[in-house]
Amino acid sequence: MKRLAWTTIICLLLNTGCVEKMAGSFKTPGADKPLLEAVHKEHKQALSAIDEVADRKQEQSRGLGLISNDSFEDYANQILNQLKTASGVSNIPGRVYLKAENAWSAKTSASGNIYIPVGMLGDINSEDVFAALLAHELSHAILNHPDADLVVRASKKSVAVSSFVNQLSDKADTDSNAYLTSIVALAASETFLSPSWSREQESDADFMGLDILIRAGYSPNAMEDLLKLVEVLDERNRLELERRQALVKQANQQLRDDALRNLDFAAVVKGTFSDAVSFAGGKFKTLMATHRSAKVRIDELTEYKKKFYRRVPRKKYQIATWRTALNTEEIKQVVLGLDKSYQALGLLRKNELNEAAETIKSSLTHGMEQQSYVRTVFADIRAAQGDGSAVLKNHEIAISGKYPPFESYKDVISARINREKGHDAQVGQYEELLTVFNKYGDPPEYFREMIMLADSLSLQDKVVALQVECTAKYAGDAVNCGEERQSEGKLSGLKGFFKAL
Repeated sequence: MKRLAWTTIICLLLNTGCVEKMAGSFKTPGADKPLLEAVHKEHKQALSAIDEVADRKQEQSRGLGLISNDSFEDYANQILNQLKTASGVSNIPGRVYLKAENAWSAKTSASGNIYIPVGMLGDINSEDVFAALLAHELSHAILNHPDADLVVRASKKSVAVSSFVNQLSDKADTDSNAYLTSIVALAASETFLSPSWSREQESDADFMGLDILIRAGYSPNAMEDLLKLVEVLDERNRLELERRQALVKQANQQLRDDALRNLDFAAVVKGTFSDAVSFAGGKFKTLMATHRSAKVRIDELTEYKKKFYRRVPRKKYQIATWRTALNTEEIKQVVLGLDKSYQALGLLRKNELNEAAETIKSSLTHGMEQQSYVRTVFADIRAAQGDGSAVLKNHEIAISGKYPPFESYKDVISARINREKGHDAQVGQYEELLTVFNKYGDPPEYFREMIMLADSLSLQDKVVALQVECTAKYAGDAVNCGEERQSEGKLSGLKGFFKAL
């Protein structure tokens, strides 16, 4: 968890470039019919898709991960299934999940999963508007927008940054890691604050989302009201991004002054974080300048609605069902726990460790004990306090929950390997970790660690197999595939990383 979020603060704003062609399953669209009628009725899997369960497992390992709340998940997925049926498109993959993030945006993966930050829910006031959000995200999936060049390149940048930070974290001393683990978790989750779709993609998702929404029996005004919310809350996201960038810049200064000076590769890394934050900030401003505003999108949607749905009657919003689903004690505890997690991370960043521990402990009310975002934050705090047994205890509890991050499995099983005295027993534990790694879709950020661990156990067949797979999948993407084991421990991938940026 703690390392993966670095993905975000840098890659967050590297979503640059032009979309050369629109990904999707289009027939020839005509100006005389709604956009939904111009798509093939059998969904074709995105080229960059992986198994949707593995996709979910990767997402639950990024940032603060996913939130477990069965009742709301069931409610959201009932709506999503209704929208899928209304679309008339078959074989659409994916489910809805709640993301432990307080920003106001949503994400659709190439595998069709839709990730909704819990921070969005409080600003939505009806099932119709929530359905509009899901219809918009579903349209991105139907049109295979995650296969677009823009998004694929952003994903590759994300992988490169995560791989690099894993290397840095492993080399840093205890104090350095305290800064890393606190700040990276505060960094924005990838694509949650920064726009990642082109203008045309957002407009098409608005139009097709409206088509689906109306066919599913919801109010035709809900999509417009959703965009009005976006218009208001774009400013909130901008301010949140600036706040997080300031935190990263502050932490970077501490890293440069105190943490990196004794590291062998300090001369190479020196200034990297400041330069990256400055570069990223400039790219974000460029994106925001060219990104279509909510007001323009509302105007375009209004024209589209007039053209095709002028006679569709207005309907009352379904408010009661939304309130019933949202106003539960479990959801309240989830939101409170997320708020306390961010508070605790802020205290950790300032090295106020006892206060951080008390803050996160106060979130462990009934039903919150196994939420992975609480446990991974608690583990980071205990790590900063030097309490290794408590770190493992928190990761073990996270594993017993619904959406554990790969980091928890890695730490727990690695500890078992260290405790085992016989080589065969150590290899057995490694095989278990490798099985988990595969189930998590072989997350690229962890290839290096899996390779190095296999090397330490003299499992050369595993080393070679993992390096071949890593190189085949990520050649040219600045992912470290364990090459430093042949270069006296130095970070051989750094130059490639900087070139990739």
